[in-house]
Amino acid sequence: MLLAAAVPPHSAQAQSTRLPSSIVTATRPLTEDESRTLGEFLNQNLVKLSGSDQEAMRVARGDLIRALSQSTATPLFRSECCKVILPRLNEIIESKDLMAATNALEVMRAICTSDSVLALCKVAEPGSQRSAALRLVAASGIPSSISKTPMNDAQAAIVVRAMKQAIQSESSWMAATYDFQALFALATGKSIPAGVQKDARKAQVEAIKSLAERVSKGGDDAALVHALWRSLGVILQQQVAVTPAGELSSMGKALSPVLAKVVAMGDAPPKGPGATDSDFREVASLAGNLRTILGRTSGRARGN
Repeated sequence: MLLAAAVPPHSAQAQSTRLPSSIVTATRPLTEDESRTLGEFLNQNLVKLSGSDQEAMRVARGDLIRALSQSTATPLFRSECCKVILPRLNEIIESKDLMAATNALEVMRAICTSDSVLALCKVAEPGSQRSAALRLVAASGIPSSISKTPMNDAQAAIVVRAMKQAIQSESSWMAATYDFQALFALATGKSIPAGVQKDARKAQVEAIKSLAERVSKGGDDAALVHALWRSLGVILQQQVAVTPAGELSSMGKALSPVLAKVVAMGDAPPKGPGATDSDFREVASLAGNLRTILGRTSGRARGN
């Protein structure tokens, strides 16, 4: 006789659940029954997300992200979800459980509302989040969230200030790289107001100056050369092609002195853990190329 396979006691609790498509695609206020169904779905998964059962936590994270990541998810649906889960996600992130906080941040990245983007920005700021690991998870989700989230002038301006502040004090070069990519998304996003785009470009210049200044001093900040290299690469490989010549010219003039300083690092590399002389030669070469291209752009802008 065949024996039934043993079933882990948590398996029933870890079963995946889904929402009716009529709720995900709703464009009018939810009915009482729909609101109850959505609330039950969200609350059940939030309980699992903050629990100690790792498998249940994994399934809950997947169910929440899957629901929020559907291409048919409407702004109304995202807003209704945000009202319920954002306060709870913040509570989990503030707990001492790194795994639960990481899962909560991954769900937060999928919400894509202005409130959720601002919440991610708060976690990405070293002044409000001591864990470099959590700052990295938060920062890595901000660029894509910006591209998917409608924001007004005031909301987008807050994100610009937050990312500018974060990159100036960030010790993790990986998190700093994502902070700069968020500024790039704000400087080039088609749905971002022109005034905010201009402020984002100014913030990018300040970010490059800050990174270069900190890197030049060597020591523990020397490893930020990796963020500096990637940030300059974003401008050279992506931003130059999509930025109006006049704006690019202004950006080039503002960056010229700091790019010259970075070029000089190739001959006299700062010393510190996590960075080699080769790293500084590479960033110096990239800075030289970018300086040349921006200089040509400035010449064309004057010619016009």
